[in-house]
Amino acid sequence: ADTCAMAAAPPPTMDKSLADAIVAMFNPREYVPPWWARSCHLNTILGSILVAPPLPDYKRQRWNTDDGDFIDIDFLERKGPKARGIAVLCHGLESTTAGPLTSRQAHALAEKGFEVAAISFRGCSGEDNLTPGGYHLGFTKDIRMVAERLHKEDPQRRIYLTASSLGGNVIGKMLGELGDKARDLNICGAAIGCVPMNAVESQGTFDSTWFKRLVYSGNFLRSLVPKAERMHARFPGLFDIEAVRQAKTLADFDSAYITPIYGFKDKHDYYAQSGCQPMLKHVAVPLLVVNALDDPFFHPTSLLMQEQVAPAPVKLVYHRYGGHCGFLEGVHNFSLDLGAMLAKTLTGRRLPSQGTSPNGWLPEEMARFLAHVDDSLDAAANKDPPAAAAAAAHVAAL
Repeated sequence: ADTCAMAAAPPPTMDKSLADAIVAMFNPREYVPPWWARSCHLNTILGSILVAPPLPDYKRQRWNTDDGDFIDIDFLERKGPKARGIAVLCHGLESTTAGPLTSRQAHALAEKGFEVAAISFRGCSGEDNLTPGGYHLGFTKDIRMVAERLHKEDPQRRIYLTASSLGGNVIGKMLGELGDKARDLNICGAAIGCVPMNAVESQGTFDSTWFKRLVYSGNFLRSLVPKAERMHARFPGLFDIEAVRQAKTLADFDSAYITPIYGFKDKHDYYAQSGCQPMLKHVAVPLLVVNALDDPFFHPTSLLMQEQVAPAPVKLVYHRYGGHCGFLEGVHNFSLDLGAMLAKTLTGRRLPSQGTSPNGWLPEEMARFLAHVDDSLDAAANKDPPAAAAAAAHVAAL
């Protein structure tokens, strides 16, 4: 009863001093890979195809959008001993809410006491969306709608945001767009990982070698191109379908499909307008950004330094290893769902994977930060005056 009462109590005002204190008091964990996971490609690929957690017990809702489309949201009940707010969870490019990483993130959040609202980007829930397009690297409209509706339904509920890869970029960009208005929605914090902050530089690295074009771009194109084919059948003339069919890289697809659908001048304009890098300095709530310096999807020089996000309450944490959304800790992370793996690697179909893999390092670290923010808000609301005093003293000493 006490923990429920704490979660329902009005939160303190998230002013800059409190946000700074919360970020300053968080101590990131070190990621130490097994020797074989020091290969960025092994960490990335094995972390994608050989990691299958139990499927979350989602309850799906369909929410209509104001442009005549819909998004599906999968809700997961909290499991932890402390009742917290709700964590809005987004997936990466061409993934699903039942994808291995998103499922592990959902479990980690629920076990920390958060209710989870896992969003399927348009066209990623198993059913094509109704309007041209779907989603892209900087498409923030749908997640903002979700935050606004959740706040309207329960203005006292704390809202948190979290995602990796493309979804992480969407969250970082949206928080920068909102600025101080995020507090008005009772968005209290966010954690994002493996984020392509500088999309212009990232794309050049992503398609830079034959291996990356074959393995990484090829993986995404196996599902993106069929989606575009179905979109062309319903909305002919909006883009050059032959250029889509001939795409060999993700950049080719972006030029042929994303650019005309969303009205960008070209792929460079799309990347320049969509990356979250220039927006992070405008973020007004505590934000953790976790990246690996060996991420094969982008060059480490594209990552911001801490002084470049000042004065925003943003903690940038970079690890030497980790790959792209890998962060494997050992063979105990592995659990193979052969059917899902073959469907993904051979046809591009994203089937729900079912296994016994644990949550893993990255999902646990991001959930740990959000729990830290939530606990700090309780402390600042005088539920734990010594902890609030300690946080204030820590920031004053910096």
